[in-house]
Amino acid sequence: MNEQVYKLCLNPMRGHTEECELVAWSENKEVLLKWYNAQKVEPYVDIGRPSFSCHGSTHHWHKTFAKGGPLEWFNPMHHQDGEVSRFGSGIHYVRLGSDINNQNICIKPE
Repeated sequence: MNEQVYKLCLNPMRGHTEECELVAWSENKEVLLKWYNAQKVEPYVDIGRPSFSCHGSTHHWHKTFAKGGPLEWFNPMHHQDGEVSRFGSGIHYVRLGSDINNQNICIKPE
């Protein structure tokens, strides 16, 4: 195993959108970017329940990722090359032995 990993962090659409969540990781940044891009679809609007009651009874969700896919409820990265945005979304480089060991790993792209 390598001594470093790359973790993909995205802003969730529901809940606290200013926070980033770890959604996938890989030992190879290019593999992670390829997997991320494969999850994208043509942008679409999905009408459903809002995250907060103050938003009314329905909400128009503007989505970028496949319905039912692992990234459906996340906003896309701000920078297509994975550069980390000021909001924290992007691909973070992490040396093993640091915070990656305390995270919930959802997916490891093939």
